[in-house]
Amino acid sequence: MLKVSDWAASQPVRPTRLAASRCLKFCEHKGVVFPGQDSQLLHSFPPGPPVPALKPGCVQVWYARWTERLADLNELAAVLAPEEQARAQRFRFERDRNRYIAGRAILRQLLSRYTGVPPAEIQLGYGHRGKPFLPACPELEFNMSDAGELLAYAFRLQMPVGIDIEVSRPQLDSTALAQRYFHPLEVRALLEEAPESRHAAFLRCWTRKEAFVKAIGEGLRFGLDRFAVPIREGEGCVLVDPSGGEPRNWKIFELRPGPNYFGAVVTREPVAGIVEWTVPRW
Repeated sequence: MLKVSDWAASQPVRPTRLAASRCLKFCEHKGVVFPGQDSQLLHSFPPGPPVPALKPGCVQVWYARWTERLADLNELAAVLAPEEQARAQRFRFERDRNRYIAGRAILRQLLSRYTGVPPAEIQLGYGHRGKPFLPACPELEFNMSDAGELLAYAFRLQMPVGIDIEVSRPQLDSTALAQRYFHPLEVRALLEEAPESRHAAFLRCWTRKEAFVKAIGEGLRFGLDRFAVPIREGEGCVLVDPSGGEPRNWKIFELRPGPNYFGAVVTREPVAGIVEWTVPRW
């Protein structure tokens, strides 16, 4: 997953297939959080249900702290596919390797809850920029992100979805990064912010933009200066068309999963809202 400080391109992996008979269990869920409601801190999000029921038009977001799963690392690594295990071994630093193992294993656990397929038997396909999908269940759209100790996952039926989270790092030169990578409309709006609020505005903008390019499966190679988003807290819920035409058919949901964290989910309209959970120990 690409972060503000990490511009390494994702490596696409050859798609694989699931048995066509193993597919999604459709049903409704309750407890949707609608736009405008304040996100809670991570520790106050309720644990998700053992069998999450996903309703068309809604997004389900899950959070986990990978540092709390280190005691289970061997068990988690065992459910990874051989290519995932090989990639884990290529990480130079143990922290990065552990985060990757926990992040991918929890993704498999969540996909297992949605599909009924055991985590180790889930076969993922990958788009041309490396975005994972389920070849046998393409109607289940999902995306993941990580920052600091936190992992975040988003799921939706039948519509693309992207998620990004970032941890606040005030030492970043937000203005310089924005001037280099953002659309001129966003740079102008950022410079209008008070100096003490500019870093938060930058992270809101970054997470919204990265969530969008992840939703469309292109990643940062798409070019962050090709489109604009609102940067102020609670400002607007749609992507801005820089040409001055009608807003694009995409919705932005702001996330605040914990202190010093910023995040966003972007998905296509129509969408009713989101529900946010923590991943329990199943």
